Amino acid sequence: MTNINSFRQAVGRAVIYRPDNDAARKGVITSVSTKHVYVQLRGHSHPTAISPEHLQLQPEPTCKGIDDPALYDPQPSKRRRQEGGR
Repeated sequence: MTNINSFRQAVGRAVIYRPDNDAARKGVITSVSTKHVYVQLRGHSHPTAISPEHLQLQPEPTCKGIDDPALYDPQPSKRRRQEGGR
């Protein structure tokens, strides 16, 4: 059995719900009770109570730093001229 306390610390994080013999679905943990984890599944209007053994926590998203070259163009004016802009 999966430890319910690990889900208590993960409220707000993304999970994958893998029920028996069904396709996986994505959701976000909204709250945790003594026996169930409440998950807002994509496409549902209300949180659903799910047993923790059917849930798999997603890794926390990593934020790209300000120095990441994909986010920062050191010569934007040169690129605009090459693309035919101003």
